[in-house]
Amino acid sequence: MQLRFDVTGPVFAALLVLANCSNPPPPETASGAPASNAEAEQDTAPGTLEGANDSESEGTAKADDAEGVSAMDSAGEPSTPTESTSKAAQESTCKKAPARPKDGVFFAPESSDIPKDELGFLEGMAQSLRESSGSNGCIEVLGYADPTEGNKADWLSRLRAERVVKELERRGVPRKRIKKVLGYGVGDAVSVDGACDEAARQAIRAWNRSARISEIPCG
Repeated sequence: MQLRFDVTGPVFAALLVLANCSNPPPPETASGAPASNAEAEQDTAPGTLEGANDSESEGTAKADDAEGVSAMDSAGEPSTPTESTSKAAQESTCKKAPARPKDGVFFAPESSDIPKDELGFLEGMAQSLRESSGSNGCIEVLGYADPTEGNKADWLSRLRAERVVKELERRGVPRKRIKKVLGYGVGDAVSVDGACDEAARQAIRAWNRSARISEIPCG
């Protein structure tokens, strides 16, 4: 026995309606064509791509800010000098310990006695003067003192010059060649103001407590 269904009847129509409700057609694109599964899935997660774009934009902005700061550091205003820089600048302008003069004899404070360690220098100076000749055959000896030697400064400077002259005579330098013997007191003393350190100050004071020997034209 064969069963027949009426496809035009109301029962069949109701079944078609139920089938369409349980399986809705895919959404259409802007062109009217059904959207693909990938497009549909993208539509179901609307914040995913936008969030990634926002993160990438934020990272780019931070990188640009960092580059701007680096550029400002390298091309902007100079940085504050460091302590070492300030110290180097100070040392470049302060008075350093002077080198020992080639023509000078040093004395102890408030003394006109020639120290033993200066006798070797005097011996070499006397030998050089004995061997010299010509227009620079005459000699001058000038004595100096340091301001710390007070009222004795003028007297000490003159006495120091005379002591050196005596030592030169003892070592064979004719007295008649020594034409000028003077004590300058503290008139030409070098000030210790602005000295770099204590060692420089002491060296400057020693420089002041000296007698200088030099050749001058005879006339």
